[in-house]
Amino acid sequence: MKRILVLEDDEMFRKVLVDTLRRENYEVWEESDGARGLELARHQLPDLILSDVYMPGLNGTEVLTALRADQHTAVIPFILMTCETDKMSMRAGMGLGADDYLAKPFSPRVLVEAVRTRLKRHEQMQERAEEKMEALRASLSTTLPHELLTPLAGILGYAEMIRLDFDTLRPGDIMEMTWGIEKCAQRLQRLIQNYLLYADMELLRKKAEQIRPNSRDFLTHTRRVVWKTARCVALRHNRQDDLTSELSDGPVALNENYLSKLVEELVDNACLYSPARTPIRIATQHAGQEFTLRVSDQGRGMTAQQVREIGAFKQFDRQKYEQQGMGLGLFICKRLSEICGGHFHIESAPGTGTTVTLTLPVKA
Repeated sequence: MKRILVLEDDEMFRKVLVDTLRRENYEVWEESDGARGLELARHQLPDLILSDVYMPGLNGTEVLTALRADQHTAVIPFILMTCETDKMSMRAGMGLGADDYLAKPFSPRVLVEAVRTRLKRHEQMQERAEEKMEALRASLSTTLPHELLTPLAGILGYAEMIRLDFDTLRPGDIMEMTWGIEKCAQRLQRLIQNYLLYADMELLRKKAEQIRPNSRDFLTHTRRVVWKTARCVALRHNRQDDLTSELSDGPVALNENYLSKLVEELVDNACLYSPARTPIRIATQHAGQEFTLRVSDQGRGMTAQQVREIGAFKQFDRQKYEQQGMGLGLFICKRLSEICGGHFHIESAPGTGTTVTLTLPVKA
């Protein structure tokens, strides 16, 4: 049984609302004071709140503001009731996050339809959120153990070979094995760093001002950082001869570590998802108050749906292609550019390649 809280100071009108909803088999609580109604909502967590705008204690918009600021009540559907001529209160309520409004006077049929519609829409949103959560769980269960255990198994394997056969190994063999250990360790380190960076950004994305650039975060010369990072990534994939660049030099409102991370992830993706001996082009441009970073490849590309669905721990066609990573690279670039006040855009088509463009502010 769905539970509804009715906040209305007019006793006769409140009785009509409560009786109508109870006839529809809803469990109904009622309150005439906004402040007491707010406490009741926090305690009972109803499935929907129906509130008048003008009440003693707190008015309807103040109750709505308080509920939306509390993570436990932020998503409860909220319907405001206003006089038909009170357009200012209606607009203010919708701006604060009200899901619907009813202009007084209204019929019982209109009330029931509005309540049913909002409850159904809320259920659909919850189902969609659960579907996304289930997809995330499935993705984590298949990719995370593999991506963490594979390089760890390499490190342990090489270490055991050195320990067991140390007396018979030649210096060249030991050097090759230690190089293998280092390569596996670097892969594991990058996975952990990306995961921690993703977690930090998700915690702070609603408080973007905490990580937006300040006066110490301006990078004056971008060319050196961009080329050095891109070159290192290409060498790691043995794609240094495929890399071409057209780089401008100038400021960006970003610290060096973040810019290097953006370049690393974009170039790494281009190397992973395009064939060897095909060009990978990286370009930067300063125009007005914007800095643009663009990375292009001629790889397998993505469909329009895949571009729309880019998210954390999201990899496409993993069963079809052997590929490394947890699906965080592009999402980190997208989220970081948004937090810094920039834009993230992908142009891609299957079989023709991908171009990723980041636009970042020159000034904070």
